[in-house]
Amino acid sequence: MAVPELFEGLRFADSVSLDAHKWLYQTADCGCLLYRDPGAARTAFSQNADYVRVMTEDPVEAFTFFAESVELTRRFRALKLWMSLQYHGRRAFQQSIWRDLPTCARLSPRLKTADVEGDRYDGDTDRGDGNPVHRLP
Repeated sequence: MAVPELFEGLRFADSVSLDAHKWLYQTADCGCLLYRDPGAARTAFSQNADYVRVMTEDPVEAFTFFAESVELTRRFRALKLWMSLQYHGRRAFQQSIWRDLPTCARLSPRLKTADVEGDRYDGDTDRGDGNPVHRLP
């Protein structure tokens, strides 16, 4: 991340869900779930209906992605993020975020006083991580 000291507590998390479209320049349909213990995820997300039963003992052929995540028949949404990271590298993402943080810092106070269709935004101004939190009252 661009400001790693703001995310030090992540190392204690059992799992982290990312909406990569917010700061990692991905499409809105891109999401990612990272978890520390694959066994816990397998237990939480496993499917055992007849139509998803594994028919072979070969470890390569028997691996089922749906047993590792909540998705069964949907797309592999994290693939977009993985491919972007492989192609551009982590450093490119960090540099892009660093370039965008000043924009967020300028936008945040303006959002605090913005009026949208009669509703005023209310919330925190820039917290330094590039994610101002605002809500409609």
